Amino acid sequence: MHAGAVADIFPITNAQATGIHDAIKNGQFANYFLLNLGVDLDIPRFKASCAATLERYPILRATFPSLLGKHWMVIPHYLDLPVRVLDVNEDLAKASNDFCLKEMGYLTPNEPPVEFVLLRHKDQGVRLVLRISHAQYDGVSFPNILQSILNFYNKIEMPAVPGYPTFLVHAARQRPKAMEYWSNILQGSSLAKVESRLLPQGTIPDSPPKRVMVEVNRPKVQLPGSTTNATLISAAWAILISRITTTQDVIYGHTVSGRNSAIEGIEEILGPTLNIIPVRVNLANARTPTELLLAVQEQFLYLGESDSIGFRDIIDNCTDWPADSMFDTIIQHQNIEEHPEFGFSDASARVEFFTNDTTVPQALSMVSYAQPDCFHFKLAGNTAILSVETGEKMIDCLTTIMGRLVSYLDSPLQSCLGDIDLRV
Repeated sequence: MHAGAVADIFPITNAQATGIHDAIKNGQFANYFLLNLGVDLDIPRFKASCAATLERYPILRATFPSLLGKHWMVIPHYLDLPVRVLDVNEDLAKASNDFCLKEMGYLTPNEPPVEFVLLRHKDQGVRLVLRISHAQYDGVSFPNILQSILNFYNKIEMPAVPGYPTFLVHAARQRPKAMEYWSNILQGSSLAKVESRLLPQGTIPDSPPKRVMVEVNRPKVQLPGSTTNATLISAAWAILISRITTTQDVIYGHTVSGRNSAIEGIEEILGPTLNIIPVRVNLANARTPTELLLAVQEQFLYLGESDSIGFRDIIDNCTDWPADSMFDTIIQHQNIEEHPEFGFSDASARVEFFTNDTTVPQALSMVSYAQPDCFHFKLAGNTAILSVETGEKMIDCLTTIMGRLVSYLDSPLQSCLGDIDLRV
């Protein structure tokens, strides 16, 4: 790309850098989303709607090349419309899966990740395969892309929205205040290693490690007062980590949306504002489950705009942890619709996503979902960290702890949790 074609160049955030690094390591630089568009889609009109959306959201035109050992976000003034139409004979579900498997290894960081591929079947209609890098969106903002295409398709006018650089500039201005906040929170802290304690002694890990994924549903519990699901699960995770590491003062990573910033229209910004922040819980300071839940919830409430500073900045500049430290475990409570619904024809369809089962998670993470009648837990790791059986035990212990916390709110914390044990 020659200099005259470049509109802007921005440094990438910690979350973008981690996503790009993991994508390159796994050989899949983009994610693939699928949406059935019906049998009567006006394809020229759809193409025009995609072009208008690329203009509305410049981040969709971005590439992420490496220069001097770092990746950058480079946004050109113009991008040739990345829309392809492919006629297929196979069932659309199989055709889209085969397409993603074939295409996922071809893309490099020097190429624009975004592409709109229309798989057209003579009877089943058209299925969209949207290719996009996680460095261009997050779960909160992803629906904005398809909503924009749909609105342009239906000739619905939309107000202007702030761009991703607005968030980057605001976050940079908040950095000094955020650094002070995190330095106070993390003063005197240390990281206790979890991963080294989840395999039985003498275990020889697989080489290379294999994917571990545990997904289970568990009954919901009655939340006390103003306690949120995220607070309850986070407090229970702190106790679980404490039991594993035999440490009272624990720290773990928590994925947040990063949208606490006082920016008008921040919910409309397309881009990955998400962040991994440290949560510090000292169980020695909580006499009862009520006090523990309050301490965790207050930490979230007092966070303010400090969620916009990158986790690498927090670790490197607000702690005295060893160089290149990273959270051993990362949790997230997902409270957004992962499969939003859109209708480009008489019938609406939900967004699906292509899952590459060969991808091996590099760290231990747990995502929770509050469904109408249960919690859904998804724990991911690899066989160099834990086994499937240990993952199942962790979720069992976690949900037991959650139940105890809400059932014995004013009892001594240790007395109601003393028999919780995770043996591997």
